[in-house]
Amino acid sequence: MPESVGYADIGLAAPSGASKHLLLRAGDRFFAVPILEVREVLPRQDYVRLPGAGPAVCGLISVRSRVLTVLDFAAAVGLGRSSAGADHRVVVLEHGERSVGLAVDAVVEIAELVPEALSASGEKPVEGDPEAPYLVAVGEAAGFRFAVIGVSELVAAWLA
Repeated sequence: MPESVGYADIGLAAPSGASKHLLLRAGDRFFAVPILEVREVLPRQDYVRLPGAGPAVCGLISVRSRVLTVLDFAAAVGLGRSSAGADHRVVVLEHGERSVGLAVDAVVEIAELVPEALSASGEKPVEGDPEAPYLVAVGEAAGFRFAVIGVSELVAAWLA
């Protein structure tokens, strides 16, 4: 994968009713984010730590003269620390005027999801999975069970 890939670079045509999602791994669990809310995927970054920030906040990075807060997504949902891995990735998400980076262990693939493949967030992809207000649905595609990350809910929870 190139060092930085934006959603416009990967083709967005989807069958009627389907939407593309980027599948991510944080800890030993899989998650999905709508590809239209992914700005780019970056290699590991050096973070400027914020005094007093909790363990889920990696710190700040500068991307083309724009300062972004980066969350360690595994830490945010109680699955260890993605940012500790030398090969982790930062997925830059945009929701309206707000942007946030998610440190994840790996970017797995892009999958087309149909609404029928998703169920309400009350169900967990794997027993023992974390609960968080920004995990809005669960589903299965490309052989992976995953939780869908609601970007607006994530931004509201972490950047309020």
